Order: sequence, then C-alpha cells, then structure tokens
Amino acid sequence: EKEGVYKKVGDKVVLTPGSVSASITRIKWTHDQDVALEWTRQQRFTSWHFRDGCEVDTSTGVLTISNLALNDSGSYTAEINDEVMSTTEIIVITTVPNPTVSTWCHPEMTYCTLTCEPNVTDDAKPITYYWRIGDMVIQSPTSQFNITQV
Repeated sequence: EKEGVYKKVGDKVVLTPGSVSASITRIKWTHDQDVALEWTRQQRFTSWHFRDGCEVDTSTGVLTISNLALNDSGSYTAEINDEVMSTTEIIVITTVPNPTVSTWCHPEMTYCTLTCEPNVTDDAKPITYYWRIGDMVIQSPTSQFNITQV
C-alpha cells in the first residue's frame, strides 16, 4: 500500500505547506515536476490542469483542490517565498461499488467462510475489508472471513 493521503474521485483535498513565519510574497505549488499554481503579489498563474478546481489562501499558502480526478494523483510540493516547504503524496482512487458476498459452510455447519468479491479495477486499489458482526467491526487484510461455531 502506497503511503500518502487517499481521496476518491470527486473529493476535495486541502494541502498545507507548513508554518510560514514571514509575510508571504510568493507561493508555488508543484504537482510532480509541473507547476500547478504560482502566485505573487503582482500576478497569479494556474496550470491548465487545475484552472477550475484549485484555490490558494494567499495568507497561509494552503492549496485546496476540488473535484479530484484520477490524474490529480501525485506528489505536491509547496514553495513559499522561494523556500521549499512540505511535500504531500495524494492518491486518488475510484469509488468501490457494493461487493458480492458469498458464503460457504462446512457440511456439519461447524464453520463458514464469507468471501467478499469487489467489482473493482486497479485504480480503486488498495482495498481494505471490514466485516461487521452486530455492533462490532473487524478489519481484515483479505477478502475472506471465517466464522467458527463455539
């Protein structure tokens, strides 16, 4: 599983550059190697890719990207007053539709195995499985969950 902030298509993300001590005169956010947004007191430049979906708070340098798309995934780095600040990895995934859950039980009914079969493509991964038993929720690394008679 990749380290970073996971968001789904259509969500918004708020990226914080870190604390800034001086008055901000220049803000630059890069997406991988490309300039996503650049702002100075004289002008603002937003790349074609982010033109409609991003806002920058010129007093803090915080970048908000709305209506995320799969190609918004990547590494975002802030530069404030020409000083490189923080980098955040964003991973945009598709929404997972309701899965199919099948059941197999031992003939003597001493145990059963539930199998969750999500209908997903690679851009929705990684998948985390959660199983609910009454009010209890159990996280599982696999698509199968075993229930044993006590």
